[in-house]
Amino acid sequence: MQREDAAQLPQFILQAALDIVQDLAWTTSAMILKTIDKFNDLVVSVYVTDDHILNMY
Repeated sequence: MQREDAAQLPQFILQAALDIVQDLAWTTSAMILKTIDKFNDLVVSVYVTDDHILNMY
């Protein structure tokens, strides 16, 4: 049986990763930041545009 809040887990992980992304986006010239965060089998990878608009997947 899964916990009721398990459905919100991916959103929580993405929100936590935003802090990492905001720091990295301004300190590197790379547009693809690859894997910036992991939790169990969930992985956060990021592509940052020239205008620093974030697309997380």
